[in-house]
Amino acid sequence: MNKVKEQKQVPFQVAIVGFGPKGLYALERLIAELQQADSHKPLDIHLFNRTSFFGSGDVYRSDQPLSLLMNYSNHNIQFKNKNTPSLKTEDFLDFLPWLAEKTNQKTEELQYKYAPRAVVGSFLEYCFQSLLKLLPEHVEVQTHVASVIDVISIKEKYEIVTQEGKPTPIKVDNILFTTGHFWNRQQIKPSKSFFSYIDFIYPVTQQLSGIPSTAKVGIKGMGLTFIDAVLALTENTNSLSDSASAKNTCKIIPFSRSGIPMIPRTGEPDRDRELKFFTEEKLSTFINGKKADFEKDLLPLLKQEYTYAYYETAFKINGFSIKDFENYTDLEKQITLFHQTHPEVEKWNWDKVFFPFSELKELTHDYVCDYIEQMCKEATLIKGTSPLMEAIAVWRKVSALFNKIYSFGGLTAESQEKFDRVYFGLFNRLSYGPPVENLLKILTLAKNKVIDFSYARSPEIETLKGDKAYKIVNQTSSTTIDFLINATIPRAAGKKEKAGLYKNLVQRELVTEFVNTSKGKYCTGSVNINKKGNVLDVNGRVQPNLSCYGTPTEGITFDNDTLSNSRNNFSEYWAKSIIKQIAN
Repeated sequence: MNKVKEQKQVPFQVAIVGFGPKGLYALERLIAELQQADSHKPLDIHLFNRTSFFGSGDVYRSDQPLSLLMNYSNHNIQFKNKNTPSLKTEDFLDFLPWLAEKTNQKTEELQYKYAPRAVVGSFLEYCFQSLLKLLPEHVEVQTHVASVIDVISIKEKYEIVTQEGKPTPIKVDNILFTTGHFWNRQQIKPSKSFFSYIDFIYPVTQQLSGIPSTAKVGIKGMGLTFIDAVLALTENTNSLSDSASAKNTCKIIPFSRSGIPMIPRTGEPDRDRELKFFTEEKLSTFINGKKADFEKDLLPLLKQEYTYAYYETAFKINGFSIKDFENYTDLEKQITLFHQTHPEVEKWNWDKVFFPFSELKELTHDYVCDYIEQMCKEATLIKGTSPLMEAIAVWRKVSALFNKIYSFGGLTAESQEKFDRVYFGLFNRLSYGPPVENLLKILTLAKNKVIDFSYARSPEIETLKGDKAYKIVNQTSSTTIDFLINATIPRAAGKKEKAGLYKNLVQRELVTEFVNTSKGKYCTGSVNINKKGNVLDVNGRVQPNLSCYGTPTEGITFDNDTLSNSRNNFSEYWAKSIIKQIAN
């Protein structure tokens, strides 16, 4: 009697496209689910990343200069997910104990400091390697250093197309898209061939190394990416307190629409202050589905919350306390009486804080420097003694609640468009600024004429010499620059045309754009998904084997903080769905 040869089970094939922090968090959730699952069906997990820095991605890769700091203090960085199931591991260190071990310092000494981004990248890469050690025997992970540019649906499989090309095309059963900024950009690999226009600065060691120290460089954008670009370009500039040293570095001319620098912060946690106006109770109708107009329904309550935060601190440092009040009018009466007895205390002024340069006909270099110096002094005051900084902290406190309203078209179309275009950047500039120490470096460079803020507000840019040079023009003068750096991270909704992987997926009708049609029409730039992160096709049908998490969902969700493993974490649903599929 012949023995029947036992056939091997065909592995279920899964792909995570884009393996920075979000892809890493998704893998952690999947392994946690696998650890408690009964199924032993073979599973192959394919990880695609543009570079070899799996887990850290472009922005946190571990080979970048140590001068580039996080704007997220150490105590906020956590890898272990607090939700169930918990990852079963005994020797897996989270960030603070890992950093303490690496630096031979105590966690108490490190918790409120800002680590270099490269160090955080090393931690994320350590987490990836630690996860690989936890894989069950029936699970295999394959890494692919490749830029995914397209996906082709073939029967019930998805063929992954890369820019590099694969001798044997990889076909998978399920894909999770966790791509970062290159989701809606052309998939350009880092190159040492430099031109006068640099569209994306990361990795800075490659993208900016072709700029000579004799160059004059324009930088579009004055946010966190601008600071990274400046610090990378001036990394080898020694004692900048000595103006002679500044002669040996390139000259930098930053600009943006408003010309306003970000407000810095220290690493200390915000005070645990109770919200009084922008609360779940007062916003319950919008949380439960009524469409909100941001300027009419939400902004008035936000302004009241900012006012309360400012005066709660102003009262306190002057020996007073705000008495219980029934409504905002009662609070205003207390504020009026307070200023009558303390006329020297500066009044809260929303417009002055959010639009500090609006009344200036000409924005000068010295005015910008003075503003930076003033904000750095405010930020370094003892926590709870700066009314301004307490007010600025409001957005950080309310953003999770705002996300509940904003997500999945919670604002009317016209209102969401204006929020994305105007208010998103305003709140980010105030509330999510750089460490004070990095903005002080910018100030020192500016005082030593390495940075020139004379063209900071909305200059005109003219192209010269066949895209090989540029002229920057303001109201009173002009100057020529050799290089132009794009230090903005454009939101997908603002792009006239889709690009990269997103464009190809839309053309193949594998994904569709989420369009807000409440009282108008607004094309958000986000992939249309359901509340579990599954892609919806052109007919609104759920695609159970295509999911998104992170940047691809910006516009249908709000504030997908790269290092948060809890905000809008669709990978939890994705991981559970994989377990169900391999159990069948």
